[in-house]
Amino acid sequence: MNDAIIDFKNNISAFDEILPSKQLIKHFLTVSKLIKNWPILFKLALLRNSHTTILLKSGKRIEVNNIKEFLSFWHSYEGQLELLRSLKVMNNMHIDFDKHLIQFYYMQRNIVFDYGASKEMLEQTLEWIRTQFFEGQYSWLDVKDRDVIDIGAAIGDTAIYFALRGAKRVYAFEIDSNKALLALTNAKLNGFENIKVINAGCTGSKINSNEKNLETLDDIIKSNNISNAVLKMDCEGCEYDSIINSEDTTLKAFKQIMIEYHRGYKNLEKRLKEAGFHVWHSRPEIFKEGNEEYYLGLLYAIRK
Repeated sequence: MNDAIIDFKNNISAFDEILPSKQLIKHFLTVSKLIKNWPILFKLALLRNSHTTILLKSGKRIEVNNIKEFLSFWHSYEGQLELLRSLKVMNNMHIDFDKHLIQFYYMQRNIVFDYGASKEMLEQTLEWIRTQFFEGQYSWLDVKDRDVIDIGAAIGDTAIYFALRGAKRVYAFEIDSNKALLALTNAKLNGFENIKVINAGCTGSKINSNEKNLETLDDIIKSNNISNAVLKMDCEGCEYDSIINSEDTTLKAFKQIMIEYHRGYKNLEKRLKEAGFHVWHSRPEIFKEGNEEYYLGLLYAIRK
């Protein structure tokens, strides 16, 4: 079966292209609270390309020429700090630029992350901390006393979040060797011996699984004797091959599944329903990067 190769635009509904996602609306509502001259956002949204001065309540002034630049600001270091301040967590957060460490207080304990040396990874780590620890992106997953398969573990942020939430064991798969090393470092820095970091990605194809650093979901389940577990996937597109070409018995080894989809949701939803899951999804955010078009959102599945 190779349903993973499809016309991605047909992997969303017609309404998805017309209606804005709830996530995008929520983002606009969140950032509007931080903006002094917030009505100007209507002009920016309608005209799309218009030089606009945004005055933040913190006193910062930003200049943007279009909606894309406005949205990009909130992914920058300065934008992440503004969002973290709005959650009132900055007083309990410290960034050591010399040692490349971010420390913060969560669930009555100090957490520390080594983010590497680049500004890009600093920005990304701040966003992961905000969305996962303080906004609860994965709070729907009931991981207490369950094994968790974390596909796309990055620097170990989600693995540590799941461990803090009572996961029995976390198998953290990350194909990028630099991120996998940081994940291993961060698990040790925070004292979690129940996190196993594996420098590998996930696939559904036995042919691909012969490639270096790729494992099938079928083999992951069998080799680790996994049952009644939780699956989290954020792997930049590997979710399609991995889910669609996995055996029913593999998928049924999970009680809950949460996937960040990148190219629509219909084929994932169809496969999981066939395997006996209740499935629902968030409306996709649609954006272009170069010549590529992406349809991003979250898919939730719970075994019947």
